[in-house]
Amino acid sequence: MSAKLAKGDFSLVYASHRLRRPLSDIPNIKRILQTVWHQVTHADEVFVVGALQDDGTVRGGTGWGAELARLWGKPVAIFDQERGAWYRWDITRWEPCAELSIARPNFAGIGTTRLTSAGRAAIEPLFTRTFGSPS
Repeated sequence: MSAKLAKGDFSLVYASHRLRRPLSDIPNIKRILQTVWHQVTHADEVFVVGALQDDGTVRGGTGWGAELARLWGKPVAIFDQERGAWYRWDITRWEPCAELSIARPNFAGIGTTRLTSAGRAAIEPLFTRTFGSPS
């Protein structure tokens, strides 16, 4: 196991407690969560594609990255594929937001392995608003 990825173990244990989800001992799952930790750690802003749950957490493995961003006070936004809308965390709750863009040079984009056409369609306008149309 990479020493760099192992640095995130404590943070993942803490996020596990906040999410009320067990931290898997399955090596491949643990490596994926460590990779998410590494991405979020080095980002100044986080964009997520997934699904919000009733308790305010994000479903699945993607939820770990969103929770770490919230824990560390990083700006985080999610495109909820089920609701078809973007939401931004405002310190106490997820607030709908219409037209967001990437505001910081070091950002992370994380998401579900079950990307829908709505999720895919939400990514392109985010990048176009931020970087302009592809030429």
